[in-house]
Amino acid sequence: MTHLTNNQYFHLLLGDIAMAMAIATYDQDYVVAERLTDYVPGRLRDDWLAQVTAADLRQRVVGLANAAMGSLQRLEQEELSAAATRYGIPIEAALAQEVADHFERRRNAVLRYRR
Repeated sequence: MTHLTNNQYFHLLLGDIAMAMAIATYDQDYVVAERLTDYVPGRLRDDWLAQVTAADLRQRVVGLANAAMGSLQRLEQEELSAAATRYGIPIEAALAQEVADHFERRRNAVLRYRR
């Protein structure tokens, strides 16, 4: 496997938190915690998509997860840590701070560019 950039890693991590939220909403039979042994960001999404064949369920979960990504990118470290913990995604406070800082820098860069 190739080495991920921070940007890729952070997007996959937030993607898994978003997927866990969406799965908890629409597919309560799927237990996220059972799938997180040897956790690697991006695996939750891939595993769930590989196991679910119902097109309508896939569409609802992926749509909600995509919407949640935008919200997660705006969270501060404490809120991000709480969301990850609530939905079973392992994330340490220092990593959550890195992720929050990364997306804040991206927002600020866009704001400076648009002026």
